[in-house]
Amino acid sequence: MLEAYSTYLLGHTECSVGRTYEHQNKVDLLKAEKLLSQEMFALWFNNSIQKKTTGAPYDLDAYSISNSHSHGWVCVARCKSHEIGIDIQNINEKCERVKNKFISKHDVRKPSHLTSLEYYTLIWSLKEAAYKWFEEYIALKDIVITELSKNKAEIFLYSDIGTLNCQAHYILTNDWALSVVEK
Repeated sequence: MLEAYSTYLLGHTECSVGRTYEHQNKVDLLKAEKLLSQEMFALWFNNSIQKKTTGAPYDLDAYSISNSHSHGWVCVARCKSHEIGIDIQNINEKCERVKNKFISKHDVRKPSHLTSLEYYTLIWSLKEAAYKWFEEYIALKDIVITELSKNKAEIFLYSDIGTLNCQAHYILTNDWALSVVEK
């Protein structure tokens, strides 16, 4: 089932990315992604994974862990020292089509080295990772990407609970954007 498997270090966070084989329909693909995610978790953790009340996973050995999947790509991440959020997004037109749902006027402008498709996919991925890290309900437009440099981003979160600045690291390939948010 696992077509590719790679490990990356983003900031203080160890991430593994895998890809499922091609499937006939979306239901089969989602099932395969779920199985692959469980398989990748099993490679990393000896203890059983628990779920917080928010639905976010955690490990009994006090790892902060996060996972994500998108169109056949699956990733898991862990960090021993602090909370993290991770997201992987397949680069496709959907993020550009729905940009009005997550882009705010305060987000950093598109850098010249990124195409529009790469920019919107990356911003979506960064905001999804921040959403997972924050672990509270917050609208994606309330997550603002204030700075975007090569492989790093600064994020400002604003909610009824308060405000918070955090840092993100990312990898952008021809196929996907992988983002990790950590404090």
